[in-house]
Amino acid sequence: MKIGYLPLDSRPCNARFPCDLASGSDVELVLPTPSALSTRDTMPRFESIRDFLSSGSDWDAAIVSLDALCYGGLVAARGFGELTRLSFCLERLAWLDELKAVNPGVRIILFGVAARSGVAVLKKEDLAHWEKLQMYSRLAWRSACGDTWAACEAERLEHELPSEVFGSWKQARERNAHVLREALERVAVGTVDDFTVYQEDCEPEGLHRFDRELLLERIGQLGIDERARITNGIDEAGCVALARAINELHGAAPAVWTEWIGNAPGDEERILFYEDRPVRENVRAHLVAVGCCEARSLSEADFVLACVLSQGAQCDLALGGRDDTPMRYAQTCISRLANCSERVSTYCADLICVNGGSITLLSAVRDAGLLEGSKKSLSGYAAWNTASNSIGTAIAQGVVSHVLENREAQRRFFLERLLDDGSYQGNVREALMRGASGVDAWKLPDGFEESIGLSALLEKNLRAFDASL
Repeated sequence: MKIGYLPLDSRPCNARFPCDLASGSDVELVLPTPSALSTRDTMPRFESIRDFLSSGSDWDAAIVSLDALCYGGLVAARGFGELTRLSFCLERLAWLDELKAVNPGVRIILFGVAARSGVAVLKKEDLAHWEKLQMYSRLAWRSACGDTWAACEAERLEHELPSEVFGSWKQARERNAHVLREALERVAVGTVDDFTVYQEDCEPEGLHRFDRELLLERIGQLGIDERARITNGIDEAGCVALARAINELHGAAPAVWTEWIGNAPGDEERILFYEDRPVRENVRAHLVAVGCCEARSLSEADFVLACVLSQGAQCDLALGGRDDTPMRYAQTCISRLANCSERVSTYCADLICVNGGSITLLSAVRDAGLLEGSKKSLSGYAAWNTASNSIGTAIAQGVVSHVLENREAQRRFFLERLLDDGSYQGNVREALMRGASGVDAWKLPDGFEESIGLSALLEKNLRAFDASL
């Protein structure tokens, strides 16, 4: 089974995670050369992308990032430049037609990003622009709803922002919306077999709401509701698309039971940080995106997605937030997790914090023996970036493990998530940020790791946690 994969960019979550999930199985995941993938500071060679797609005559499926194809990656999608003018983007979108022409049987699974409210933050100065554009988007939305005060404030912010920043942001939004509509037309005519639009970095109010409504309206008009959808997230998209491809090519549709573990009934209706809809809706959209169905009961499930929510408000661990989860609450969560994991494979989406896992929850998981390889052990874990990133990753783990049964690869991926999402992001990164005092944390200088003794710091903080696994 051969699947071509054009990632969103070169970051590990996009370029490596899907490969790790598929390793040790009958899936041959083919990626383009490094020159076709953008980095934080560099654009790809678009010729390399076209050459890659032209080589797909023997692929069973193609997983394609719309933003890598048309703009060169996620960072480039947030701005506007000569290489990302609309005419060029539409020319590159047509490369999917060429792929389908040389390989009519290939399943093209596409994913794209609906423009965020802010700009890319590549250095400390960008953060102020990001914050102002977030506020502008919120105020512009309220203004459109009739709030005259918001209209005045939005106009004031527009004048405060550098014209080149605001102009590039506005042009990029308009261009991206046009490209997304053109991609929907490819779904309607059968070039693209499945398309998920991801809304990243948002909140309940903002200009993206207009974009979403227009896209949903067009999806309905084209009659492609079962093949196109919109959800929150983005960096989990490669794993989600891989899971869908595996399901489709194996004729599988695992039944998934979602176990909501929270402080009170109805917690699944909460809207979590950097998202614009209830977490329940995002879980359902991700299950549809991977090609799973919802189990009617725990006993009928092929695997469980256990969503653990915070007792109070979420905190952002990347912005100095502290996990203050009471151990008593964590232990209550553990009893619910163990009830599931004793009966069926259970994948935990730790949604207590954003940008990292809850150390309190992981300590309780460890103490309860849910990491020991016993019958009641968890099968997977995710707690990185936003809730949807974690949800999509956990579901993908469940699908790939259930269908491919590549247990050793899944075990390695599980352990990495515990160490990275849990221990590093939930604990070590805070010490690293303290060591970065006075340094632009958005653009670390060369040699920074050596200057603060990063290796020794990681070893010190991970040793005890690693020993417990």
